[in-house]
Amino acid sequence: AEAPGHLGPSQLFIHQLVLQGLGKSALPAASAAAADTAVILQQGSAMSALPLWAVGHAHSRSLPQVFIHNSTVVLPWSDYAALLSAALRWQVAAAAGAGEAGGSWRQGANVTAPILAGIMAFQVSPLQGMVTEETSELLLSEYSGWGVNATHIRFTFEPLAAGQTR
Repeated sequence: AEAPGHLGPSQLFIHQLVLQGLGKSALPAASAAAADTAVILQQGSAMSALPLWAVGHAHSRSLPQVFIHNSTVVLPWSDYAALLSAALRWQVAAAAGAGEAGGSWRQGANVTAPILAGIMAFQVSPLQGMVTEETSELLLSEYSGWGVNATHIRFTFEPLAAGQTR
């Protein structure tokens, strides 16, 4: 099936739903597109729910398996924190006049590099407002990565367990 717009074919369409309780699993090995050897080595041990393992395992981060539109994805804190740090870098680059901020949202991502290496498109929505370290929801106008293509997608995080800190 063909997803609406320019995001290409998908096997599953999700519209106006909340996805939560997603399981974390080891990220697949990086492809040649990974930024450097350190990212490739880290990816083997990195855990994430972003590939939406419970919905369908994407063997290649370049082939979309799921198309999500106007939905919310509730992530474990560590995944949300990776996206929040990317959004903060995206916002700084956009404010500096870098247009749609290109891939600048990846620059300086050391700890989160294994997760961000699987994301090809990341655009903060103009409706998001100011992103800060305290932002509890991220609204992206476009997201593509880990077998998922999305438009108007909201990311938030699961409540932290008692005694757990960010």
